[in-house]
Amino acid sequence: MPELWEMCQAELRRTISEQQFQTWIRPLLAEQHSDFLRLAAPNRFVLEWVRDKFLKSIEDTVRRSGQENMSVVLELSDRKPSLPVPADTSGPVQVLPKLPPILPRRNVAD
Repeated sequence: MPELWEMCQAELRRTISEQQFQTWIRPLLAEQHSDFLRLAAPNRFVLEWVRDKFLKSIEDTVRRSGQENMSVVLELSDRKPSLPVPADTSGPVQVLPKLPPILPRRNVAD
């Protein structure tokens, strides 16, 4: 993870709640280039929320770091999210019973 992004994250951690940080900032993927910091959001909702609520703070932190000419680019990630892997697959697998379908309610007067 780029050093500049680590500094931005540390600054944001001091100014927003842990829940906000975990929800909006942690999912961003960062790539630092010579003249810009690319932040990739996992979906459009996160992208728009970060742009509207946190992008100015991120840009201000970049400028305070001495990188006045570096821009921050916020984009939609082209990576597909990976599926979660179970922590332990060595034990027995628990098979849950299949539940009956939920039928629509019928009017008693029918």
